[in-house]
Amino acid sequence: QPDATPSAASGPKGGEPEEDERRPMRLEIGFLVGPERHDAYTSSLSGFGYSEDALAPSAGEEVHALILVKHGIWAGLIATNMTMPSWTHGVTGGNGLEDKLDWSMRTLEATGRYELGDHRWHLFGEIGAGLGIGSTSLHSADGMTYSDTNFGPAFSLGAGGRVDLFSTVGLAAGYHLDYAPAIHD
Repeated sequence: QPDATPSAASGPKGGEPEEDERRPMRLEIGFLVGPERHDAYTSSLSGFGYSEDALAPSAGEEVHALILVKHGIWAGLIATNMTMPSWTHGVTGGNGLEDKLDWSMRTLEATGRYELGDHRWHLFGEIGAGLGIGSTSLHSADGMTYSDTNFGPAFSLGAGGRVDLFSTVGLAAGYHLDYAPAIHD
């Protein structure tokens, strides 16, 4: 007579998801604001007599596209667009004329995130690496504009917290450090 006892394990061995099981995905849209990080490039601008617009912070937006790999582990892409404060340099004898440097940084990175939390409150840490695209525009006192675009590596590190307000809407706050040496003299 055949055994009618139900099987104790109803899923595949090892607890791995079924081939056709859909993994949760997440699209996050964020806004970035903070002070400009000073480095050798901004030091050289100061050395040439340029002054930073101290009242204008760096600001931009970011988009995360993530897929759940395993409980608490997410992988995906992050794209950022950041505009940094302008720098100006007065022209001697120019009666108020000045040179103005505008610059921005865009990044596209593969990212990994680890989250802790329950169904509503979460803490996370993430890391990323990819491509940085830096653009500069020098608007000179004589009316000419000189633009340049450079490429380089981009790395990021972030941490923060998130609260899910509804099933598809949440709020997050955190710190995100980008290092993308893609603007050159």
